[in-house]
Order: sequence, then structure tokens, then C-alpha cells
Amino acid sequence: DLKGMLWAWRNSRKSGKLISAGETKPSAKELAFLVKLAQAGEFQAVIDRTYQLHEIVEAHRYVDTGRKKGNVVIRMPAISEE
Repeated sequence: DLKGMLWAWRNSRKSGKLISAGETKPSAKELAFLVKLAQAGEFQAVIDRTYQLHEIVEAHRYVDTGRKKGNVVIRMPAISEE
């Protein structure tokens, strides 16, 4: 669950290692908990690199190297409404 993953993340800061597997579908309660942590400044996402959508192949190559230290963000182009 999300709360368990965050607990593991906090404890991993001592060892520098975090093992996570599988997919999770957080509940509304878990998402509210995460928002509360972020608003309190106790949790911040780590962004390693940002790529534009047209650079997605390069982004995947970077992730596949195993060297990333945070999230890799893909920026989507704005869609204009006419």
C-alpha cells in the first residue's frame, strides 16, 4: 500500500536503498495522506531529468541505463482548444 511504500522510502534514506515491486492503486484516503505530506513539506518528488515528448526514445534509453536517481518526467505539448 502507499503508506507502506512511504514508510519504506523514509527508512531507506539511512541505507540509501529502496526496493519496490508491483503496481499499486492508491485509495482516496492514501492519496489524501500523500497530499498532506507534500503540503507539509515532508515529501517531495525527486526529478532526475525532464524530456519533451518527442525525446521519449532518449528518455527510455536513459532509464534503461539504471543510472537515474529520481523520476524522469515527460513533458506533453499543450493542446489548444479552438
